[in-house]
Amino acid sequence: MTPRWPGDTRPPFEPDNEAATKHGAGSQRKVGPIAEQLRAELAASAPWTMGPAFAAAAAAWASAEAQCRLYRDYADQVGLLDADGTPRPFLAAWSKAESRAERQRARLGLDPAAWAQLHRTMTASPDGTANALDALRATGRQMIEATTAAPAAIEAGEVAGEEVEDLGLF
Repeated sequence: MTPRWPGDTRPPFEPDNEAATKHGAGSQRKVGPIAEQLRAELAASAPWTMGPAFAAAAAAWASAEAQCRLYRDYADQVGLLDADGTPRPFLAAWSKAESRAERQRARLGLDPAAWAQLHRTMTASPDGTANALDALRATGRQMIEATTAAPAAIEAGEVAGEEVEDLGLF
């Protein structure tokens, strides 16, 4: 073994060692597998979050939640305060991870109030009075009717100029 500095007797670290790992919340090697497990659990308990519109929020939630789990496990091992009674430095990062996880839980509708808001958003029309899908269908019907009626009306000379604009085609 070649010493790296005078008096160095320690053997080199092996690849993928974890000698310097404390909580692992900053390591994708630690966060990734937990996040994957959380995504699988999320798919089972909240299937609406598996749609493409939720992919980014679900991934962000799983990552933040995995970090929180690692911080929590580390806190269980070492405590929240050091021997002098000083809060440990990782607590600030843990707090930020908890905030990120909480924001993503709300975006995904993972608590009752957030789910109710998400459900209202996904099912209400812009005026808030009807089902969004029904409103979209009605708008589609109006467009189809206008496009099929317009050529016949124009050809028959029943409408011209400004009246064509009123048909909603231009």
